[in-house]
Amino acid sequence: MQHDPYAPHITVWCALSCTTLIGPYFFWEGGQTVTVTAARYQAMLEGFFLPELERRGIPLHRVWFQQDGASAHTTQSVISCLQRVFGTRLISAKSPVMWPPRSPDMTYPDFFLWGRLKSVVYQTVSRSLPQLKQGVRRAIK
Repeated sequence: MQHDPYAPHITVWCALSCTTLIGPYFFWEGGQTVTVTAARYQAMLEGFFLPELERRGIPLHRVWFQQDGASAHTTQSVISCLQRVFGTRLISAKSPVMWPPRSPDMTYPDFFLWGRLKSVVYQTVSRSLPQLKQGVRRAIK
């Protein structure tokens, strides 16, 4: 199936573990998709992800957090924030445990999640951003 490059698009974040999927979180402001900056990423971590772990009763001392090497994810402020929460249980560029790029057993979202979600979401043509967001939510469920 060919994807229309002019179709509505969104920026989505999810966390994946062996037991659960957290998300989706849409980088969205004022009814528009926005670029992921370090400030927006850190705000998502502090305002969505960490509270969601707590809401689900997932003890932080048991969580290893892994992220890719995107520049918004590896700024000093973001890495400091993550190290305050996860200590040495952080796998990332610029952290004590380096991120293993292109490793299918360690970067499951890259090798499974995103491709699977896209294949499900794009089975139906979305004519608007709200429709696309709803399609992502359905696919994640």
